[in-house]
Amino acid sequence: MLTLSVSTAVSFAASLLEAFALIGTFVPGSSIVFAAGTLVGLGAISPWAVATTAVVGAILGDGFSYWLGRHYHAHLHLFWPLKQHPQLLERGQAYFAAHGRASVFFGRLLAPTRAIVPVVAGM
Repeated sequence: MLTLSVSTAVSFAASLLEAFALIGTFVPGSSIVFAAGTLVGLGAISPWAVATTAVVGAILGDGFSYWLGRHYHAHLHLFWPLKQHPQLLERGQAYFAAHGRASVFFGRLLAPTRAIVPVVAGM
């Protein structure tokens, strides 16, 4: 039982942090979720528990990122890492301009834009 709860908690945290605004650019959540998938394949943990926690973590991370963009859009460029890496915001804005609303879905598939597209959508 401990393995199940630790694995699902790690899966949740990895998905949440990977989708979390700005932090997700530097967190290798995909690798952690891949490892959880390997444990599912070995029958060590429940696929439903890992899938559910990963999806919930990603939704919460994206939701919070959207909220940040919505409420702090004028000041986000002043915070780390955007202050040191302004190209992250520029890349996210260009991707969102090119693909519109679909960029929120497709941005999840591209690591460089995963954490910044929900912020841009909120802006």
